[in-house]
Amino acid sequence: NYLQQKIDSLKGIYSGTISIGAYHSVAATILPAMIREFNDLYPNIRFNIYEGDLFSIEEWINEGKIDFGFVALDELSHLQCIPLLDDPMVAIVPSTSEDASLEVFNIEDFNDSSLVTLTEHRDRELYRIFRANNISAQVRYEVEEYETILGMVENELGIGFIPLMAVRENYRVTAIPTEPHYSRSIGIA
Repeated sequence: NYLQQKIDSLKGIYSGTISIGAYHSVAATILPAMIREFNDLYPNIRFNIYEGDLFSIEEWINEGKIDFGFVALDELSHLQCIPLLDDPMVAIVPSTSEDASLEVFNIEDFNDSSLVTLTEHRDRELYRIFRANNISAQVRYEVEEYETILGMVENELGIGFIPLMAVRENYRVTAIPTEPHYSRSIGIA
């Protein structure tokens, strides 16, 4: 894979810089363990981590600012991409709500709820899923970051539909798998 090729190209090199672009959720969850493992083999390699949305990461790749980016693969068909993992989409509800006890959240129930979402520019996947299922949820709040969604849901201002990787334990929210199940495929571009 590309990451292994990059590693192989650095054999015998004891210093240098690798520039990576990633969503905040990826940079905060899976990337640190990958870098730690890499650092065990190559302790003098420096990393520049750029956090941004899909459009920023794509731009950084095209400009050569980053060596590669971690992105949702469904959004980038024109770049060489390598799949890594699937990140399930989950309903996010306040831990104090009746819905918090649900084992599965039926996606049609978003129609009856106030929703906190990222802007469509930042989360095209959510809007694509809703259109495919004829969901016309009342989007009450559009925000720029998943952390804001978590805070708004925690304060009972609505519910969310976000990737599981974006859920943080320090919020009083409950993540519930949805029916039907959806996920975003994360990979390296």
